[in-house]
Amino acid sequence: MLLKMQVIYKIDKVFLIVNSLLIFFFTIVFYVIFENFWIFLIGFFVELIYLFFSLQKSFKRLKALKSEFPQRWRKLLSERLLFYNAISGDRKKRFENDVKIFLSSFSIEGTKGRAIDEDKKVIIAGAVASMLNGRPEWEPPFKDSIVVYPSNTIDREFNMNKGNITGMASKRGPLIVTEGGLNYSFSNNRDGYNVIYHEIAHFFDFEDGEAAGVPLSRILPTKANRWRKIIHREWKRVREKPYIRDYAATNEAEFFAVATEYFFEAPSVLKKHSSELYELLKEFYNLDTYAILESK
Repeated sequence: MLLKMQVIYKIDKVFLIVNSLLIFFFTIVFYVIFENFWIFLIGFFVELIYLFFSLQKSFKRLKALKSEFPQRWRKLLSERLLFYNAISGDRKKRFENDVKIFLSSFSIEGTKGRAIDEDKKVIIAGAVASMLNGRPEWEPPFKDSIVVYPSNTIDREFNMNKGNITGMASKRGPLIVTEGGLNYSFSNNRDGYNVIYHEIAHFFDFEDGEAAGVPLSRILPTKANRWRKIIHREWKRVREKPYIRDYAATNEAEFFAVATEYFFEAPSVLKKHSSELYELLKEFYNLDTYAILESK
């Protein structure tokens, strides 16, 4: 069975069913109390209106899934995204479906309403699809938008071409990246640097309200201590003798984000220096990137 990012996310399904039942329940209650057929009709139309607006995102996703995946996108992704180039069959079909669903559901825009070219949107969607390829039941962990700054870097006050920030994740805000960060990320698929992988890893980490390198909202509670032990131990190792990019030594949250970058671009480095860390990420993303990428 070919799985993909869901047309209706499971949490949305729960809200949809509960709210629909509540509307139906109160319609019946008021109809019984007042014995007025118009109440029943009003309740029926309220239900229809609620379903119409609630299912807009799902309608967009269904429409996107029915569309053909452009050959130009395939060529672009093959040239710029290592993971896409390495997969085939159902896995590649799932990837392409997720790209279409993501682009139909999430806004990718520049600052002050500036348009972002289609190539950048497709590459960003491809990076997201890579991370979710093993977890079709998951939704991206950030809000419905990505903001691209037209600069190489920004600082913490969002001044362009200042500071050294190429991407930013916050607990309540959108995913922020710079054009320079995007261009560099997809110019070399083997260097363990990718701003999209990095920031999405932070969003996974933030979901429980704390950035500590342990994405508690997406793992079983029984596995939390094992995560903390391995992340902390490997972070200390990297501080003493880096085997991945130096920035990973900043703290455990940055270590998890950088390790994720290597997992999707240079998994052999992780597997060589810490098989436990590699297995931890392999289980989390439900992907054996070493087998996928190193077989090519």
